[in-house]
Amino acid sequence: MSSYVSTVTINDKEWMEIQRKVSDTEIYLTRKREETLRLRDEIQRRERELREMQEQSKRTVDSEITMLQGSFDKSVHDLPATIRVSLRQQAQATDGELAALKNDIRATAAKTSIASARISKISQGVADILGTLVKQEKDSEKGARVYLDNITSLLEQIERLHPDSFEPRAYMEVIQIVNSAKSNIDAGRYQSSLINAQAGLLKASALLTCLILANASFNESISGTAELADSLKARFDRFDSRMDGSIAFEIDGEKYEFDYDIDHWSEGRFAQLRKAFQTAYEQLQNAKEKRISADKIDALKKTFEELGKRLDRCDASARAEMLGSHRAQETAARLCDRMPEDWQLDKFGFEEEDDRNPYRMLISTPSGAKIPIVISSGASAEKPSIFLEAYAGDEARSEILKKNILATIPMEGLRVEQTKHLPDCQSNPNGNAFLQNTLPKAMALNKQRRQKSFGM
Repeated sequence: MSSYVSTVTINDKEWMEIQRKVSDTEIYLTRKREETLRLRDEIQRRERELREMQEQSKRTVDSEITMLQGSFDKSVHDLPATIRVSLRQQAQATDGELAALKNDIRATAAKTSIASARISKISQGVADILGTLVKQEKDSEKGARVYLDNITSLLEQIERLHPDSFEPRAYMEVIQIVNSAKSNIDAGRYQSSLINAQAGLLKASALLTCLILANASFNESISGTAELADSLKARFDRFDSRMDGSIAFEIDGEKYEFDYDIDHWSEGRFAQLRKAFQTAYEQLQNAKEKRISADKIDALKKTFEELGKRLDRCDASARAEMLGSHRAQETAARLCDRMPEDWQLDKFGFEEEDDRNPYRMLISTPSGAKIPIVISSGASAEKPSIFLEAYAGDEARSEILKKNILATIPMEGLRVEQTKHLPDCQSNPNGNAFLQNTLPKAMALNKQRRQKSFGM
């Protein structure tokens, strides 16, 4: 004697539509009103903070370029009128480069090759105009101080733009030049100070322009990454068990609602994903304060993108698992509907009362036959497997019982795709032994399916 294992599908239109609806990831609602309102307020707060960060970034770029422009214009204004006329073209060109850099930053955060060329032109323009101004000073000490005053002014701007994070070497170099120029002035070595300060001005103006660009690029990158992360956080938060989530829909005017706990159906995989997300999210919050490299921001963005894909897969697989459990229970119910009225259910329900486990039944007939049945989601959550055996005193009667049960399946909207005979009679002497030995097999099949489905 051998037991049967049949793969079946529920092929009526109602269940096909239920499957389609449950698979729709847009159908999900939260039933805890207070938690839902709290989550909505948090989302709106993060959106306001993101908009403010974006606006502050624009204001910072405009302010720093305006200050650099003002410093440059003052240097031009300090020149004698006759020299200003001769340098008008140079001054206008530098004005144009500053305006163009601002536009580039607003439009595209300035591509490196374009920005590099603009930075060189701007820093050279500032140095040329100031160099012309210094040449008007016959006193080398005054000339050195003109350079030093301008570098010091640029340095004040530089220090507001996180030079330690973006350009630490160039920043230290400018500081060393300033300190050297000051020391030479204090020692009366004005010509040496003049040479140091002249070189320092070129480096300081280039560094300032680079930092304006770097901060704008950083703010744009982190703003885009924060927008992605906040959107993903809202999704994780909505799936929190405290939200009391469900999948609700209507079919032909009839309402359906399935309790849905993604962490339950994913067997804790959702919690693992959320923990990984929280780690990355905290890194992003720290980056807003400390400033990190563009490569690190890009890596964080890719992490969030990957976590979003994994959450999609986790959600889809968890829904399939939930539906598979309902299918197993529905299949059991349809089998029971075809049982003769005098048959009795001795045991029924999910193993260990966990709806992720197989559903098992032990049926008794008036003649004393025992019919153990295990129904599991099988290799595919959409196609339940029915493990069936019968103990009726002799092999012939047992076979008749099993065939009769299988014959009733199509009458309940179930289609048998295949049936296998398992050579396991020696290990299953009675119904309880069959259940005890078959349940681990079905659970192992469930485990294999879930590992493949979730990919985690």
